[in-house]
Order: sequence, then structure tokens, then C-alpha cells
Amino acid sequence: MIIRNAGIKEIDQVMDFYGEVIDALEGLRNGPGWVKGVYPSYEFVKASIENKELYVAEKGAEIAGAAILNYCSNEGFQKVLWKVDADLNETAIVHAFAVSPRYRGRGTGKAMLRELFRIRREKGDRVLRLDVLAENTPAASLYESVGFCRVVKTRLSYHPIGEREFWMYEYEL
Repeated sequence: MIIRNAGIKEIDQVMDFYGEVIDALEGLRNGPGWVKGVYPSYEFVKASIENKELYVAEKGAEIAGAAILNYCSNEGFQKVLWKVDADLNETAIVHAFAVSPRYRGRGTGKAMLRELFRIRREKGDRVLRLDVLAENTPAASLYESVGFCRVVKTRLSYHPIGEREFWMYEYEL
């Protein structure tokens, strides 16, 4: 498996990947709450690719996983008493992390996260942070299995799901 930045010519493939993930999770009580065409949106994915923030896990010619890492966060992140004291430009936020339904349960998510730790450490980041819907226990279990620390449960608001409870996580690089 290769972890690399996605290229702009791959935008349709990346959007198809996210669509497949959303379709597989639709109706699950413990999913991420994503809505096709809304999150992750075409505009968000395109900007993330252009800014070299979107990473894909590639197996053969197939996208097995994807994640966006940047320094932008929901305003609720600034209200959390984080364990690691780091400047905003040292704190990468993980967005839209997903593994293809065909690769779940095979260690793809763990391998991808571990490689992202290495990449972001080399970029000079000190910490990764993310939020997980409180009921999304599969995602929480994955993050905890690679060393993310659960910090606090808080209410955040995102379109289109509105205000909900999220677990806040961080991983010190």
C-alpha cells in the first residue's frame, strides 16, 4: 500500500471513493453522519487536492483509503483543553478519514494512520487532532487502537447534521 497526495486528475475517482463509503454506511446508527454531495463536498475535496492536503492509500490502481489533513478546525476545537500544548501551525486536523468497504478489517486504516503520523512528523507537526461522532464507535476504536487519546466529549455543529456530541481525540507526534 502506498500513501501519497492525490492529484487533481483523480478528483472524480476520489469523489467516487467517498460516495462508495457513504453508500456503505448509509442508515447505520454508528456511522460518520456524512451525506453524499454535502460532506465531503466536491469543492472541499478539490481545494484539499490543490493544497496537497488530501492523502490516498493506494492498492494497485484502487483507492483503499483517504484522508484530508490541514490546519483548519471547527471553532469548537479552540474551546477544548487539549493535553498537548502546540501552536496551530503544529496541529494538523484530520478530516474525512475513510477506508473503502472492500478493505475494512484488513489493517488498512491502521497502516494508513501510522504512515500519516510519519509524514506529518516530517512536516514538523507536533500533534494530530480530530473529532468523532459520539456514537461512531468503529471509528473511535480504530483511532484508539493506534494511540489517539480521547480528550473530552463536546457538542459541535456541522452542516448538514447540526449540533451533536463528539469525542475529541489527539495524537502526539
